[in-house]
Amino acid sequence: MLVAPPVAAPVLIVFGPGVALTLNAASFLVSFLLVRGIEAPVGEGSSEPEESAMSGSILSDLAVGLRFFAQSQVLKTVAIAASIAMFGFGAMNALDIYFMHENLGTDSRYYGLLESAMGAGMIVGAIAWGFLAGRFGLERTVWVGLAGLGLLTIAYSRLTDFSLALVLLVIFGAMAPSVNIALGPILMRETTRHLLGRVGATLNPIITGSTLVGALLGGVLYGAMRDNVDAKILGVHVGPIDTIYLVIGVVILIAAVYSALNLRAPQLVVSEGETGSG
Repeated sequence: MLVAPPVAAPVLIVFGPGVALTLNAASFLVSFLLVRGIEAPVGEGSSEPEESAMSGSILSDLAVGLRFFAQSQVLKTVAIAASIAMFGFGAMNALDIYFMHENLGTDSRYYGLLESAMGAGMIVGAIAWGFLAGRFGLERTVWVGLAGLGLLTIAYSRLTDFSLALVLLVIFGAMAPSVNIALGPILMRETTRHLLGRVGATLNPIITGSTLVGALLGGVLYGAMRDNVDAKILGVHVGPIDTIYLVIGVVILIAAVYSALNLRAPQLVVSEGETGSG
């Protein structure tokens, strides 16, 4: 995450897109070979009699996962909030290189530095949130993280200086892992063990699909607004990309409020036999 973005631009310029894309494809091939080399232990059999009957169909597995989601207020809330956030980030990923050129006034060849700044922040954030999530609680970590990301997105939308953008993206990257750090433990806590794989396999396409739809819609909106949005409001310049980013930030804040209202930390119930001094 730190090395690849700044290296990508020189490789592209010196060797051309063919070599750059070939190296990119080769990295996936290496990943495939590493995963393919894993020898997972084979269990003696399932403790759940219905599991083998339902595992033969991907669609039936997804249906089981969706039904379980429908019955869990916590998982529905997390899925909706995460999907909204990834929808916005998908749009930003599609438009960020244009934002860099049009709003930050910087040549596109330095785009890798923005990616590296984000990567550096994410490495620090992943470590920090691993400790903070235990103190905040998983539920609070979700909505605090979303609120921070929403506010940072709004701030980012108003930037016109490349150096400030680098600093803000480090902070943004540090905040980004908060939701992912809490998502896994919440999923494991709320899901019946034998359904954990199906529920996880249902959540991932929902979030990934939101990212793809966001990227598509972001491009469409930019194309529609590019020649129609260019004004000054109270002395503040308003353009197409910063307007889209501003709306994304507000929507993520709404997702944070939705999470805060619907996620409740599990209460510890103590029986009478467990009460008493000492």
